[in-house]
Amino acid sequence: VGGPAAPGAGKWQSTFPGKYLEGGKEAGGQLVDQRLLPRIDEGEVRILMAGDTCQMAIHKKPLSGLSAVGGNSAYTYYEPEDPKYSDMVQTLYKDIPTLLPCMGLEGEPLPLLWTADYIPKNPEGWGKKENAPDSETKYVVGEFNCSCVGISKFQAVCGGDQTLADVPDDDYYDACRLTELMGRKAIEMLDKASKERRKPRYNTLRESPPGAKYKLCVVQFKVEGAKNGGSDKGPDGNRVDSIPIANGVIEAGGACDLVLYDANKHAEFVAETAKYDALIVRINPGQLSQGTPEGTQQRFDELMNRYIKEGKLVWSSPKIQTQMGAKDALVQIGQLGCGLPDTLAFYSPEELESGFKATCAYQPRVIKQNRGSAGEGIWLCWLANKADNSMVPLTEYPSKAFEGPGRGTLLKDDDWLKLMEMNDNHVEFHTVREFLTFCVGGPAAPGAGKWQSTFPGKYLEGGKEAGGQLVDQRLLPRIDEGEVRILMAGDTCQMAIHKKPLSGLSAVGGNSAYTYYEPEDPKYSDMVQTLYKDIPTLLPCMGLEGEPLPLLWTADYIPKNPEGWGKKENAPDSETKYVVGEFNCSCVGISKFQAVCGGDQTLADVPDDDYYDACRLTELMGRKAIEMLDKASKERRKPRYNTLRESPPGAKYKLCVVQFKVEGAKNGGSDKGPDGNRVDSIPIANGVIEAGGACDLVLYDANKHAEFVAETAKYDALIVRINPGQLSQGTPEGTQQRFDELMNRYIKEGKLVWSSPKIQTQMGAKDALVQIGQLGCGLPDTLAFYSPEELESGFKATCAYQPRVIKQNRGSAGEGIWLCWLANKADNSMVPLTEYPSKAFEGPGRGTLLKDDDWLKLMEMNDNHVEFHTVREFLTFCVGGPAAP
Repeated sequence: VGGPAAPGAGKWQSTFPGKYLEGGKEAGGQLVDQRLLPRIDEGEVRILMAGDTCQMAIHKKPLSGLSAVGGNSAYTYYEPEDPKYSDMVQTLYKDIPTLLPCMGLEGEPLPLLWTADYIPKNPEGWGKKENAPDSETKYVVGEFNCSCVGISKFQAVCGGDQTLADVPDDDYYDACRLTELMGRKAIEMLDKASKERRKPRYNTLRESPPGAKYKLCVVQFKVEGAKNGGSDKGPDGNRVDSIPIANGVIEAGGACDLVLYDANKHAEFVAETAKYDALIVRINPGQLSQGTPEGTQQRFDELMNRYIKEGKLVWSSPKIQTQMGAKDALVQIGQLGCGLPDTLAFYSPEELESGFKATCAYQPRVIKQNRGSAGEGIWLCWLANKADNSMVPLTEYPSKAFEGPGRGTLLKDDDWLKLMEMNDNHVEFHTVREFLTFCVGGPAAPGAGKWQSTFPGKYLEGGKEAGGQLVDQRLLPRIDEGEVRILMAGDTCQMAIHKKPLSGLSAVGGNSAYTYYEPEDPKYSDMVQTLYKDIPTLLPCMGLEGEPLPLLWTADYIPKNPEGWGKKENAPDSETKYVVGEFNCSCVGISKFQAVCGGDQTLADVPDDDYYDACRLTELMGRKAIEMLDKASKERRKPRYNTLRESPPGAKYKLCVVQFKVEGAKNGGSDKGPDGNRVDSIPIANGVIEAGGACDLVLYDANKHAEFVAETAKYDALIVRINPGQLSQGTPEGTQQRFDELMNRYIKEGKLVWSSPKIQTQMGAKDALVQIGQLGCGLPDTLAFYSPEELESGFKATCAYQPRVIKQNRGSAGEGIWLCWLANKADNSMVPLTEYPSKAFEGPGRGTLLKDDDWLKLMEMNDNHVEFHTVREFLTFCVGGPAAP
């Protein structure tokens, strides 16, 4: 309370003056009393955050004593996904939605750069002598830092004559990972702040941004003689969704053109497209064989494959279209969470006969041809009684187990089948032989019988290389509930769509009612998460390792009861499983745009609500295209920038990094280099510029406040990089208050400020640890003291029960943070925890309390030095400093 000179303070070795409550709560005078966690000797874990994203976990192990500050520590760095600390990071992520609100900061953006320092602890009630293992260890926050967190690998050269150019390359590029993440997060937060504003509508191709990082094109094709160039197009000859897809790329910061493929001008197309980094192919399957010279599809595919070898991205590549889009992909995913293991593929008449006669003898099946996209050639197959066409009960199927193709009990040629084709739900009855003959030779083949289907069979024609195949999959009885289409842009679900048949069992051809769900909706979120888990192995299991995911694709899911489900009623939503019945990845249409194709309507005729809803998908596609290009080029090292980069013209947002020079201090302060900048300020600004924003460095001069206001009024956001207390060093009285009032005014006007005055004073204050006490990252028995009376009644109660950590609110290097144990005055030995006078903490001033002459062992965390004092001396020092009587 009074410092070391206060009466009764005794003699102190600490070089800091105590008086922690000076000025009262409003001026930051406070002490926080937190349980001393015995495992503090293991060090602390610093979670380094940019906005809502962890960039690094850093274990700081003290080299001596218990404090890891002031260089007295060994650092070990961990990626956020590292199993050692991933649970801690995930717990913090879960706390983030309530973190600021619990501190009275609802509506404030998270700091752009902040840290949470965690201390390990055993689970509550841990009674074992040894500490809990990693898997059971809990972590609680000992401190937040959010005012002007330094970026250590840049700041390592500050305070002297060295500049950013003196930072070693490895340190520079490693630290730039953080500043570029900060830039992306700044842009993200600005995007979030402006999301309510409806963007302009574009019915034509937007102008690409000059100097775009990547150049892409959307490739189209016109069928000769067809109206508009094909039924998928509008009167301008473009697919109606092509312009929005290109505009989505442009919205994401890429350049994008529309390019037409002419089969008679292949060489010109090669010359035109050689300049692009990626090609988005929007040509319907089969169109390149309509009215074109022989070999057109092959020449086009060979060019795309050549481009892929050269490092370009092609969506979707020929291999993706022919392998992921093929029906036998369902066999290859059989062992994934989204597959059925008893799925077969047939490529010859012999395989079809031996396989189908075995599978359909055991249970109803679905036979799927590889060609077509509207349910044609997809047959539901049941056994029936020829006398009256009634269904054979499943219990009376001739085989009781599927033993493999050609094995066990098999169907006979004259067994009777009920068949439903999914394009129109029509039903036919045929013998097994007639069905097999139709599948191989078509309806006119000898022995095929008479068929109502308007499609020609011959599903194996051309062999496997030409796409001739049939897939045999279990018929899931819950198909009558419809299917769920998961609409994917790259690795991200944009929408789940439930398609419920209006009649029959098929939801194709407009015969369905659509219900739309966000990916997070509890109804289908487990299905989406299962697909996400399958994605790393999805393409490799199809022989497509190294290929990028399609830019736009769908997975159509069918509901099923869990294996072994024996109840009469179907499983509830919480237990229902889903398996993929089909992938679509060739040229998936965007329905709300394509609704106007094929006639005289254009993109301008799409209703506004449909336009903006569909643009959510095309803009996601644009972002994913840029992400995949970034991933493909990540091995290429970017240029190094030791000075401020030029901001992009026409940037969506303008930001500035605000700095301050302390008058008379070398370089303007110990945090700066000889150019007067904090050494990390230029990389932070360059991180914003890398993310597509404009960013300047702005100096705050306390004597030119009005000029600063005029200069900064134009910015959308301010990144304040001024160390706490600097605005009170050699400045006119009230400088800090004027600066804070301006920042608060800017916040009210809608600008973002990192970190805001409220964030710095409330989240950065030590009593934030009290407010987070009930969160997963907090300790509930944490107290804050703002007066000598609160300090005395609180500390005498808490430290009578267990060792404690007393933390002042000021300082950043461990000064005024005291670890407190009871000790024996005779020999300074530690009092065992079992002998502490209180057996429970009942509240400040309650229960068994420490006496003034009880003996304390105290360790200050700035340098790990140890002192021994009476309780009264410690309290006096805290209030009045070391000189207090």
